[in-house]
Amino acid sequence: MLDKKIEYFMCTVQEGSFSAAARKLLLSQPALSQQISLLEQSLGVQLFDREGYRPVLTRPGRMFYEGCMKIWKQCEALELTVRDAENRVIRIGFTGANTNRELFELVRMFKQTHPNVSFTFLESSFNGCAEKLLRHDIDLTFGIDSESWAI
Repeated sequence: MLDKKIEYFMCTVQEGSFSAAARKLLLSQPALSQQISLLEQSLGVQLFDREGYRPVLTRPGRMFYEGCMKIWKQCEALELTVRDAENRVIRIGFTGANTNRELFELVRMFKQTHPNVSFTFLESSFNGCAEKLLRHDIDLTFGIDSESWAI
């Protein structure tokens, strides 16, 4: 999602060398070096000190990398949010099916107006529900459609 030059830069930092990053990105090492040089030109700073055997981030390079990592994580979180926007799963724990018939009726009615939302149900003790829902363990799943609920 980010500009390819930024992805190439981040990969180079993570791999520790231009050649290792080029292999991982399926690029030639000169092509990768050229893209990093173009990024440095557009930023107006040198991101790597290339004097030694391996490239070392300069001070601006470290700042840029840290900022890119923050943005990268935000982009990943945003992608997940957008993908899940239409298909939500609501997880509900309860202590007994017979005592919660009203819950299933409410879910059925909710599904009529929100067809992209699905539900998973867990039947256990109060503490068992809390523990399993927090761990995302689901023992018992009920399929709920817009007409009825089924075990």
